[in-house]
Amino acid sequence: MSSSTKIFLLIFTLIHLSTGAFSQSEKSRKYLDIKEVQLNDSVLVEAISALIDTTFVSVGEAPFDANISPFEQGKGYVELKVWNNQPGDILTKYQVTPTLNTVEADHSDSVYPQFFAYIKDRIILIYCMTCLNETQIGNTLSEESKVAFRERLEPFLVPTVKIKSPGKDGLLFDEDFRVQYYFIKPAFEILVHRSGEYVINFEPH
Repeated sequence: MSSSTKIFLLIFTLIHLSTGAFSQSEKSRKYLDIKEVQLNDSVLVEAISALIDTTFVSVGEAPFDANISPFEQGKGYVELKVWNNQPGDILTKYQVTPTLNTVEADHSDSVYPQFFAYIKDRIILIYCMTCLNETQIGNTLSEESKVAFRERLEPFLVPTVKIKSPGKDGLLFDEDFRVQYYFIKPAFEILVHRSGEYVINFEPH
């Protein structure tokens, strides 16, 4: 069995074990957990490892400096999007992006990953794009799981700062603020052909 087939089966099996039977009724709603998994596709792991080595810098306990790239201060994580069973010759497509996006308590479930993993002590958020509709039907992520996930993600985010914001009565109050960073394009994508061939594209559309 090829490595690409193994990773497909792993994600497919975990998704179905997590979701179980689906129903639109509130009574039968399933509460899902964001699960930690291990990425076993050696080509994917090596590519992400190389990205981590060239993007993120390990630092000590020096205070965060807003004038220096957060990546150069060890902040940031990797977002991995997975499309399985693509049409034609493509079995699986991976898109890999280094990012600093924040996941907040009031964000919808779709912002949270279904899975996460670690490579070189860097958290990898895994979104199974071909499973999104299935996991959203009659299901929701458990609040406990989302809280635990945000705690795991926090060390990789830019720290918050206190700013003065006007309240309804006109008085100023302290509010936690975090600079948001957005990345338009992934760093690269990997196409896994049904023949077992891998193609890495560093200029994905």
